[in-house]
Amino acid sequence: MTAATLVDGLTPPVGGDIIATTSILRRRFPSAVVWFGPFTRRWWAMVRAGDRWCLVDAPDPDELTGSIIRVLS
Repeated sequence: MTAATLVDGLTPPVGGDIIATTSILRRRFPSAVVWFGPFTRRWWAMVRAGDRWCLVDAPDPDELTGSIIRVLS
């Protein structure tokens, strides 16, 4: 059995690193819904800021952390 591939022929990243990083981000930002998009290859979060929700994305967990902090400030 082979791994799924994207249109560009790349294999989407999956596994323990993504699970561990997602877990860390969810603990750090419990009010946010955080996930990695294996086909977009981007990190995503739905963040509650007051009475609204904001969808943010970033190419890596560090940038996503910054985006979440900006939304929450």
